[in-house]
Amino acid sequence: MNNNKCKTKGKALKHNQIRNYIFLLIHIPVKKIVTPLLLVFCLITGEATFAQEIPDEILQNSLYSQSKDIINGTKWIYEKKYRGSPFLVGNNWAIGNVTYNGKFFKGVSFNCNLYTDEFIIFHSEKGNKKFVVLQKAFLKNFSYMDTETNKNRYFEYIKLPGTKQKRLYEIAYKGKSLFLIRHIKAVRGKVADGFLGDYISAVDLYLKVGDKFETFSSKKDLLNILGKHIPELKKIIKKNKFKINKHHYKNIAPLIEYFDKLETLAISPKMKKEKNVLIE
Repeated sequence: MNNNKCKTKGKALKHNQIRNYIFLLIHIPVKKIVTPLLLVFCLITGEATFAQEIPDEILQNSLYSQSKDIINGTKWIYEKKYRGSPFLVGNNWAIGNVTYNGKFFKGVSFNCNLYTDEFIIFHSEKGNKKFVVLQKAFLKNFSYMDTETNKNRYFEYIKLPGTKQKRLYEIAYKGKSLFLIRHIKAVRGKVADGFLGDYISAVDLYLKVGDKFETFSSKKDLLNILGKHIPELKKIIKKNKFKINKHHYKNIAPLIEYFDKLETLAISPKMKKEKNVLIE
């Protein structure tokens, strides 16, 4: 008899909780409805409302938390307004590592929309494609193996001096000096073939020598920033037929690495021989 009373009391309590949440929904602003509504749904069904729309790999790795579904991710829909690709990894999905909300995750399928500045998780399950945009506030860095160059690429969200917010930069070289690349996608407006314009690619280049970050776009700018070992650097540029500009930025990292080696070498009879070997 006492057990029946407890069960009846428990049911009444649960119904009272639901009634209280419904009362709150009626008397609060629309902008604040989402979270209570999720709680009501969970009380009734015992399930998170968005769980079926979130990739399993995110659920399993806790990238997406049922208790933080609004904070951690939103459903992503690709609107094909412009011709070309806005993505960092073209139209493919990279498989790499992500540091998110202080945790490190391996084997995540992702891409980055450089035009909208969205980091997107991808998962395919039984033919169904699932996409979620992760919040930039929780993203620290990510990396993946570039299948074209067979090299690992590393990206980090950094706030540079003089800027207002964190932005995504590729760490192209990190030694005594630091070379960053900011990859950009913009739109050139020209209506054609049903598109409102075309995606165009660009980069901004940043070099830190000592304690100061500086931007550059040409060989002259780069050598001025480095300021030392100019004859040796010019010899390497000439020998390897390096073009140094925003269109040939892949030539820059080896040059800066060589500069750091020259800086490390002590100027002595013993080290001059090693210095000459580096140049050759």
